[in-house]
Amino acid sequence: MSYVAPVKDMLFAINELAGLSDVNVLPGCEDATAETVEAV
Repeated sequence: MSYVAPVKDMLFAINELAGLSDVNVLPGCEDATAETVEAV
C-alpha cells in the first residue's frame, strides 16, 4: 500500500483558499510564488 498525496487539491487550497497572491505581496514573502509552491 502506498500513499499518493493529493497535490492538485493542496495547490488549490494554497492558491485559492489561502490567498497565495495576497501572501506574495507581504514584505519578506516575495518568493512565495505559485511556481515555488508547486516545486515544494
